[in-house]
Amino acid sequence: MAGTLAAVAACSSSVTSQSVKAPTRTVTATVTHQAAPAPSATATASPAHISAPPTSEHPVQPTVTATTTPPHAAPSSQGPSPSAATHVVIYGCDGQPVGQPAEFVLACGDGGVALQSLNWSGWGGSTATATGQLRENTCVPNCAVGGSTSNSATVTVSGLTGGRYTSMHISAPGARNPILDYGLRLNGPVIQ
Repeated sequence: MAGTLAAVAACSSSVTSQSVKAPTRTVTATVTHQAAPAPSATATASPAHISAPPTSEHPVQPTVTATTTPPHAAPSSQGPSPSAATHVVIYGCDGQPVGQPAEFVLACGDGGVALQSLNWSGWGGSTATATGQLRENTCVPNCAVGGSTSNSATVTVSGLTGGRYTSMHISAPGARNPILDYGLRLNGPVIQ
């Protein structure tokens, strides 16, 4: 019986502590074994006071503390919609692609005709429309020194092919040429 009490006493003094750290949470577990009553004169005289039979394990009262750290935000597996991901352009006189330009030169040789202050709607769809100004050189007395006029204009681009518009229609009722149509090529607009 003294051997049993020594085993219980040895077990009661041991404490197991384990810490597990994962990328998104920390779990700490502490297990404390319950101490058996200290041996007394009565215990040695009367084996009935021993609470645990010699062959069974003594009771365990685990204490568990869990701390959870929220995981980092994972990137969305869904990308943008196909229409948002498509970058639709037109090509300017310099051969560079532009999307929804605020200004666009139509006369590549001298810049004498241009669109300005364009506000687009429907860009990326089969057609897009803008309102703005059509600026034209007056060429009076000649194009090198003449002034310019501006008129309200509505611009429609269409012919969406391979991520670019290929046609432009301009309506500017107060302009010298109130209706203009352009082909939009890779090296800029060409009047049709």
